[in-house]
Amino acid sequence: MANYTYFVMTPGADWRSYVHYTDGTEGNYVKFGDSEHDHDDLGIRNAYRTHNPDIGVAAVMPSSTLTNPGLGTRLKHVMINAGCQRVEGTAEWFFLPKANAQKLFAAMSKWDSKEITVNNYAALVNAVENSV
Repeated sequence: MANYTYFVMTPGADWRSYVHYTDGTEGNYVKFGDSEHDHDDLGIRNAYRTHNPDIGVAAVMPSSTLTNPGLGTRLKHVMINAGCQRVEGTAEWFFLPKANAQKLFAAMSKWDSKEITVNNYAALVNAVENSV
């Protein structure tokens, strides 16, 4: 059972950083994840730093009332339904254009530490949909 949901972006240790491809495309990789433990921003960042030193954590949200699937999985489906581009070879990461990624990072920052329940779930989904 997932008790916490987090949102991360890379590059993102500085939320204004982004990937710049030779074709001119600019953007970031984003992910919602579920965890049984409250790792806080530093704990999540340290877990990802083993293979990615430039990770930004916008939100860690208690979410124990939303299970089967967990909140992170539910939000992943929101991203899929919104037509977001999945990162090839992964099941959880998405690529967003820079402006959308930064908008989503800012929106998710407002949800940091807020407990997500059936009462505010729709507002969170709306925040994600309006950012991507």
